[in-house]
Amino acid sequence: MVDQIVLPRLTIQYRDPFVFKTLYFLCHEWLKENNYLDEDGGITRFEKNYEEQRIKDIRHYRIWWRTFRIPHGSSFVKYKINLNYLGLVIQQVEIMKEGKRIKAQSGEINLFIEGIIEVDFKEHFKNNFIMRSFEDRFKTHWMKNQLEGHKEELKRDVNRFHGTLKTWFELWHSMPVEAMYHTKFDGV
Repeated sequence: MVDQIVLPRLTIQYRDPFVFKTLYFLCHEWLKENNYLDEDGGITRFEKNYEEQRIKDIRHYRIWWRTFRIPHGSSFVKYKINLNYLGLVIQQVEIMKEGKRIKAQSGEINLFIEGIIEVDFKEHFKNNFIMRSFEDRFKTHWMKNQLEGHKEELKRDVNRFHGTLKTWFELWHSMPVEAMYHTKFDGV
């Protein structure tokens, strides 16, 4: 079985008008630019699950994205970022921006970002009789410093993604600001 190192989950909760399509595009482009792939190894289908419940003009969303990246061509470690959207009481609204009417969504959106490191994802130890007896010692002693380095690298990726989303929502955050190409009311 593949060992996993799970980082603490980061959360964003927002209750104001925003353009959902632009948020979706921002998340997709950030993951693509940072070399994250979907479960099939492509860049088009990050979305693993999409559920929508409609009650008249109100919608509730539950969306799961599953992505991964193999750092530096490693055959031993894989980084995963899971992004879960939870939209509650989302409805269409019109707002004024710079004297123009814009169609937007209003309600509560919750984003949950989780980072996971899969160790020995190709199961080299499990598939080799001799290496199987060294697996525990290898992971706890010889690879300990490298695994800590991988943990810090994935933590930086997750924090940068979290900071980018908070910047887009115009929420306070402590991460360095990256250049934003779209504001929360831009159309894509």
